[in-house]
Amino acid sequence: MEKPTKVIDTSSVLGVKVFCQDLPAADLIDQPLTVEAEFAPGARSIHHTHPHQEESYTVLSGVLDLLVDGRWRRFQPGESVRIPKGAVHAFRNSTKTPARALNTHDPGLRTQEYLECLELLIREGKVSGRSGLRNGIYLACIPWSFAGSSWLSARRTGSYGHSRRWVWCSASGCRQRGRKACSEGADFAATSLPAGSEYPASERIPSHRS
Repeated sequence: MEKPTKVIDTSSVLGVKVFCQDLPAADLIDQPLTVEAEFAPGARSIHHTHPHQEESYTVLSGVLDLLVDGRWRRFQPGESVRIPKGAVHAFRNSTKTPARALNTHDPGLRTQEYLECLELLIREGKVSGRSGLRNGIYLACIPWSFAGSSWLSARRTGSYGHSRRWVWCSASGCRQRGRKACSEGADFAATSLPAGSEYPASERIPSHRS
């Protein structure tokens, strides 16, 4: 891949920094997207699928665990794996040292835009990690916001599933409208928990809208 010109930092949620080209999202839809990813110790994703993309990893340094064909496999530098469309998979770094790998989604669709949206929510202080109701609502909103692209399908048993019933209403508002709209849609979902729900009012997120 060409020398990266942009860094997308999702460390506080996924434990991953992505080194990529600073290209318009429209240029990445139909072409393979290859990035260099750095996985910090403890980095991990939820189990998920890409219905219309193949994904591949080539480990450059360190050790990376990948869920492939229903079981975790450990990959060393120089080893590669291809994940077919629709296959459930996940990653994790269960070692005490960072791992680096080339990661390709083919075609790219809105993969980079998704990561940029997540980074934006982190920078704005709306997402600080993976646990808690506040983080769960915002993190659950992102896959819904990108549902129109058929890019990502998180398993219902994933880490963010407990918040999904509150965020469906925000998805149509921010789908296909970019990263700022994704953030605003998450704000809407976070302030739309029904009165009398099992979640205490003290955990609801204050509105960021003027």
